[in-house]
Amino acid sequence: MLYEDFTKLEQLALGKGKFKALCEEKSWVTQNLKPTISLRDYQKEAIGRFEYYWNGYLAKESPKHLLYNMATGSGKTVVMAALILDLYGKGYRNFLFFTRLGNIVTKTKLNLVRELSSKFLFAETLSFDGTPVSVKEVNTFAGASDSNINILFTTTGNLHDKLNNPSENSLTFEDFRRLKVCLIADEAHNLTADTRKRINFQEMEL
Repeated sequence: MLYEDFTKLEQLALGKGKFKALCEEKSWVTQNLKPTISLRDYQKEAIGRFEYYWNGYLAKESPKHLLYNMATGSGKTVVMAALILDLYGKGYRNFLFFTRLGNIVTKTKLNLVRELSSKFLFAETLSFDGTPVSVKEVNTFAGASDSNINILFTTTGNLHDKLNNPSENSLTFEDFRRLKVCLIADEAHNLTADTRKRINFQEMEL
């Protein structure tokens, strides 16, 4: 697994604390999180491993596809927010957040786009290279500002309907062909379970 490979790499070649240091160098990320947030060591390491995978790991696949296996209460949404900031710095503007349950979508909106929420994870004022940045919830990426962090929230069922029954001002497959979009799947184990259930049902139908 990639986690074990990176752990060995840090021990044998990169030097202890390398991944943590990579995170601490990302001032754009750390300065644009909510000031009251103090990243835990393992969160810093997770962010640093992402940075190394992106810029230093020669065996990475394309498109890049990574899974974070983090326990409930370990601050995975903070890591998510940090990586959204990091990817903005890498040229990404459009983010699609999807998960199976609607209540998770609602909770995550409080973290990522509801500026007046006590659970909001970004700084009150964001800036990148001196330019102000806004975090916006969008229903489609068409016409979304190229200077903002644009996040589209949906459930897996709703996403399926949008893509397979396109309508005006809605997400389409064409958006993925012409735009750089980062897909963020929360509760990925549930997505896999749902897929497995559908496959079994189809097999029964056959």
